Amino acid sequence: MNGGIDLHMHTKYSDGTDNETELIERLKKEGIKYFSVTDHDTIEGTMAVKKIVPEDMNFIQGIEFSCRTSDRGKVHILGYAFDEKNDEFRMAISEGHFMRIEKLEKRLEHLKKDHGIEFSEEDYKYIRSLTSTGKPHLAKLLIKYGYASDKKEAIDRYIDDNKDKYDMTDTRIPSVDAVSGILSGGGIPVWAHPLGGINERRLTEDEFDARLKLLMDEGLKGLECWYSLYSEADVSFLTARAEKNGLLISGGSDYHGKNKTVAPGELNNFGKVVCKKQLTISKCIF
Repeated sequence: MNGGIDLHMHTKYSDGTDNETELIERLKKEGIKYFSVTDHDTIEGTMAVKKIVPEDMNFIQGIEFSCRTSDRGKVHILGYAFDEKNDEFRMAISEGHFMRIEKLEKRLEHLKKDHGIEFSEEDYKYIRSLTSTGKPHLAKLLIKYGYASDKKEAIDRYIDDNKDKYDMTDTRIPSVDAVSGILSGGGIPVWAHPLGGINERRLTEDEFDARLKLLMDEGLKGLECWYSLYSEADVSFLTARAEKNGLLISGGSDYHGKNKTVAPGELNNFGKVVCKKQLTISKCIF
């Protein structure tokens, strides 16, 4: 399934497990020569990787913003080939980071109030010090304290059980701010896993079309049509929508190291090898 390209991967700087060196070594073994790192609401990982990329590999810096749309929908917006020094882009990162802090505090409050779960001061200090805290970090603490035997149990039983009681939508940066920040930095904003990602509710066709219009009005330039979860029908649907609307076609695995079973270069669920030429965005970034 590996065609030598993957534009959606995460490192330990957000909710993945690989550091920059480990990621490069894994990609070498997989034969991936074109890639991007797209950590959540931070560019620490992508900048760390950029410093050590071998000459025979092609790297483009990336990011993945956790966003809310104007209709209060949840979306993830990928950004590629941006100027990381651009002021508006850096403001978007700061806003995204602040929102992640808000989300963490809500989750900690939920664990304490609804489950009677508290951690040591040392562990609170550690988890609050992380650049881009996510569910896997909290799950790891819950396992450490004996509340769950694995990550899935920790998330399902203690973290995501609050969905009906706590509205977390407002702990995400508005999509218009993320898209505008990426564009201001000369980058390309792309809608990640637009039909739904891992453990996300799948959008209906009508929901997808309505949300796509909102995002295009904000300046969206591409769709992640190839994705590790997606079937042949999903890919056909998304590529048709991209072509109809003049959008760039992107693709990525959503690799998270040991935190998920997805492998680098796994860009669909039906065994199709996806090459660089099939991702039209590659002409703009490599």
